[in-house]
Order: sequence, then C-alpha cells, then structure tokens
Amino acid sequence: MQILKTIKNFFKAKSYTGLINDWSGEEQAWDGKNFLTAYKSSLPLNRALNKRAEKVSEIEFILRRGEQVLDKADNNPWLQLLRRPNQFLSGRQFFHLYQRYFDLWGEVYIWKQPKDGRAFNEAKSIEALHLFNPTTMSYVVDDSQGITKYIRRLPNSREQEYTPDEIIRDFNPSMDSPLKAESLILSGIKAISTEIQLAEYQANILKNGGRIGGVFKFKTERLTKQQLSELKDNYDEQFAEARKSGKPLFLGGDSDYSNTALTPEELGFIESKKMTLNDICILTSVPKPLLSSLDEIKFDNADAAIKIFLKETIAPLMKRLVNKLNWDLIPAEFELDFVNPVPEDRNEIRQDLAAASASYALTTNEKREMLKLDPVDGGDEILIPFGLGTLGDAVNPANADPAAQKGFRKGYEHPLRDEFIRRKYWDFKTISHSKREKEFTRVLNKYFKGQEERLLNGLKSAKSLKKKSLIDERFDKADEVKLAINLFLPFLQKYLVESGEETMNFIGYKDFDFVFSSQIASWLNEKVSKSSWEIADTTLNKLQDEFAASLEAGEGRDGLVKRIQNVYGDISKSRAETIARTEIGGVTSKGTFEAYRQAQIPTKIWVWSAGARGGVRPEHQAIDGEEVPLDHPFSNGLQYPGDPSADPEETVNCQCQI
Repeated sequence: MQILKTIKNFFKAKSYTGLINDWSGEEQAWDGKNFLTAYKSSLPLNRALNKRAEKVSEIEFILRRGEQVLDKADNNPWLQLLRRPNQFLSGRQFFHLYQRYFDLWGEVYIWKQPKDGRAFNEAKSIEALHLFNPTTMSYVVDDSQGITKYIRRLPNSREQEYTPDEIIRDFNPSMDSPLKAESLILSGIKAISTEIQLAEYQANILKNGGRIGGVFKFKTERLTKQQLSELKDNYDEQFAEARKSGKPLFLGGDSDYSNTALTPEELGFIESKKMTLNDICILTSVPKPLLSSLDEIKFDNADAAIKIFLKETIAPLMKRLVNKLNWDLIPAEFELDFVNPVPEDRNEIRQDLAAASASYALTTNEKREMLKLDPVDGGDEILIPFGLGTLGDAVNPANADPAAQKGFRKGYEHPLRDEFIRRKYWDFKTISHSKREKEFTRVLNKYFKGQEERLLNGLKSAKSLKKKSLIDERFDKADEVKLAINLFLPFLQKYLVESGEETMNFIGYKDFDFVFSSQIASWLNEKVSKSSWEIADTTLNKLQDEFAASLEAGEGRDGLVKRIQNVYGDISKSRAETIARTEIGGVTSKGTFEAYRQAQIPTKIWVWSAGARGGVRPEHQAIDGEEVPLDHPFSNGLQYPGDPSADPEETVNCQCQI
C-alpha cells in the first residue's frame, strides 16, 4: 500500500489541480481583477471583446451644425479632438480601449483635461481626453444631487478628486443599483470559467508529458530508494515529452497493471470546448466566423451573421457612444452622428427600386443613384407609360383650363366639383382627423409633461434664482427640439401616409399603393424640424416672461415653480390641441396632394371646413370649390390647406381639405 501511495503522490505532483478552485464562482467572488484575468486567460473571450472594440473603434463621426455637415476640411476643434483625443492615443486606439473598458467593467471614465483654466463648454478649453482605468475610480453620491465628485486612486495610496463636470462616465446600470455598473461578462462567469479550465487542463497534460493511462501495483512490499529513483527516471525517460504521452510504463518485477484512463469520448473534451465557445458567442453577440471558428458554417450563413452583428450589436454600441458624447461633451449648437456601419443590402435596394419603378415614383437619375451610377442629361423627370411622356407635363399643363382637364382616364370628373360631395367628403375627413388629433394631443401632452419635469429638476440644483439667464441655461432648447423631432416624426408620417391611402381609395385608384417617397420624407423632416423649433421658441418665451415677472415680484423658489406649472397647465388645456390640429391638418393635406400627383389627377379643389372648431375664415369660405392645376397655388396663395410655407394666420387651426 505504501508503494501505491508513493506512486500516486509522485504522479499527483506532476498534474494540475488548483484551476477549478482558482476560478470557481463558488470558491471566490468575481471582481474587477477577475474580469481582467478572465479576459487575458480566455482566448475566445479575449478575441470576442477585441472584435467588438475593433468594430466600434472604426466609427466615422459626423458633426452637424443645423443643416451644415462639417468634415475634415472645416478644421472643427470637436472633430479634431475626437480624431486625436490625446498625445498618446489616436482616436481609433482611444475608442478601442473605451469599448474594452465598458465591456469588462461595465463603465468608462473620461477625464476632460482643461486648458488655461477655461470652462468645459468650448472645445478650445479642452486640452485632451484621457481614459481612466475603472478599477481605480470611485465616486461620492448625494441623495439629492446625485454624484458630487469622482475619486481616482493613484500609486503610493494617493488620491485625486474630480468634479462631475470634469468626468464623463458612461456605464451599464445594474438592476440592483441604478448608479452601479454591471459588466457584460458577469452573466457568463460559468462559461468563461469552464473554458479556462479546459484550456489549462489540456496545457498541463501536455506540459506534464501526457495523462496517466494506468497504475502498476507492485506485489513487493517495499521498494528501496534506489528502486524508486529508477522508477522516476524511467517515467521521465518514457513520458517527459508530449509525443510519448499515452504509452504504458514498463517496469520489471512482479506487478499488476490497472487502467485508470478515460477516453476522449468519456471526457467530452472537444464537445465541452464547442459548448463554451457557443456560450461566449451568445454572451458577446460576436458570431463564430469572426472568431475564426468555421465548423459547420456556410458562407451565406456567415455573411448573414456578420451583417446581423454589425446591425444589432455594433451600430447600437456606436449610437450609445455618440449619444453620450452629445450629452456630456458636444455643445448644443452641434449634433454628433456617425456613418452607419451596416453595409447596404443590395437585394433590398433592388426590391425598393422595382417597387418605385412600378409606381412611377422615381426619376431616372434617382434610380441611377440607387445603383451607384452617374446621372444622365434629361434624367430628372418621372416617366409614365403613356407614350413615355413626363409626369410633369401631364399634371402641370401650361395655361390649361382647369375645368377642361379630365385626367388620364377618359371621362374622369373630379368628384369634389359637386358641393354636396364636398360637404360629405369634409365630414368623412373630419372623422379620421379627429381620431388623429386626440392621439397626437396625448403625444404632445406627454412631451410637455416631460419637459416640465426636466426644467423643474434643473432648477432644483440652481444655487441662485436671481440670475437673469437662469431659464435659458436650464431650458436646453436644442435638446428639447431633438426630443420633439424624434417623438413627433413617426406619428406625423403615419398620418400623412394614411391620408394618401384614403385619397387613393376616394378617387377610385384602389389598385395603386401610395408611395412614401424620399422627396416626401425630406419635406416631412424639414416641416417637423421647423415646427419643433417654433414650439420650443414659443414655450421658452412664455417661461422667460414668467421668470421676469417672478423676479420683479421678488418671489422665491415656490413662486417660480408655481408660475412654471401654470405655463404647462395652459399648454395642456388648449395649446397642445391647437398644435395637434394644425400639424395634422398640414401633413394630411400634403398626403392628399401627393396622392393626386401619384394618381395623375391634374387638378385640386379647395374644400372649406364649414364646421371648423377653430373658427371660420371668410377668405377660406370664399374659395370653397375653387379648382386649379395641381401644381398651381390657390387664389389665397396656398398650395393646399395647412401649407407650411404660409403665414400662421392662414394655417393655425385650419381644417379645410383638398
């Protein structure tokens, strides 16, 4: 028995046994050091996180000032800062490290190094951007003010404090605590531990000269020291190299051999490696082809997986990064954006091109642009199948008599020439208009409620209410406009398309689909942007008036808060409804107008809103039934009711139709 124990101890000294205890989540809690060690020790995890960081670091920033797009030639200091954050790192290296920090520890800290003691609202005041290792950072939280300062641990137990304005902190909030960061790899501890154990197990088997295939039990009661030494020498000679692993150990003497080895199938080594690789792919959203694992993967599947990775993983990560920089670095006069990393889907483009061609919605040059071809002369007109004439010639005949125009279908009569039909038509339109108005009013009230809360929260942190520019500072007009556009645009687009489809059915073109073309989308984007700025300007002016009155009356914080609440109370009572009615009237009239164009109806007719709740406009009543060529304005100068180019006196609360 002593001999067997001696041999077992000898072999045990040659094997690796501490790995599971070192990495088991049950043996020790995972912290920042564990995450870094896992990143360095696990090959697939290391490669997956590096691939995520590599793709994010390829981000191409776009900086806009209103409609102007700034590029390298503009020498904009903000773009220069992002392309070269500091003297040590290029932009690509900086954001590569940024993403790895974020994935490993769930948070990133950027120090805005100041220049000449200036404030942080100018690019020229920032000398450089520096990334701090999250494991060296902590922060102090005040229940009423949030994070009040950041603390960085330096070598030799020293500490450096930073104000919230100096640090940009991006983090993945934990469900346990909203201010606490949660690592991407936290949920994959078991898979990562298993992968590291398998890799270490295999490495140590090779390092130790192979695994133990069996044990000899000697019948001799004792072995001398010389015999034991010879036994060890024989083992080293026969098993010291990986190429000799798996061979049995031949010794002299009277002995029995016991097989203790497990087959590869019993160990399930290879399958276990595949399973952990799958887990890490799921954890990081990085497809196998990008990790150079091509087992059982076809080209089409790999190509689709990579596109999904760019669309569903990398693009959202880039968007998150840009949003954070817009919020904490880029001033309100600019807007940072990025080039979509997802390559164009050529099949989808071809399908869109086919649909647009079938409905005659694109010019020849627009089609050529979609195919990446140069424009051609005479290619800016839409061709129609009737002798391949141009749509413009058909719907905008020069000096034509509107009453004599019959459309492209022989004998077509515009139904709205009949006054009785006009009244019924307006009643029909009013029903859908009313539903949309109620829905959009709720959207507006939600927006204004959020705006009120943002403003009041901003005033809570104000040290003094006597500063004349207080409202301007706490009411971020640019941000409010961005929020408004993002919130309003989907609803107004839906209303425009619905109106176009209703019009197609009304004029008898049920077999044709209304096409929301790029030109209509551009018009709508411009209109919503203009309206959002006007709404923000009007609201800010009202708030400034109330703030001035509050200062003059010597009111305190409670008095100012009450005035602000009254402003937003008035908005919810009447102004939101007026905005909704006006905006919906404009986009639905545009939808009808574009449906006429697509259906090749040559004229349009003004339909007066006899029962309008916003009041009757005699000048609109006077042109009820007026018919003009489609692209000609009516006698009041409007292309259609709610025309955004007209004065507000002509459009606010208007419910006329065409």
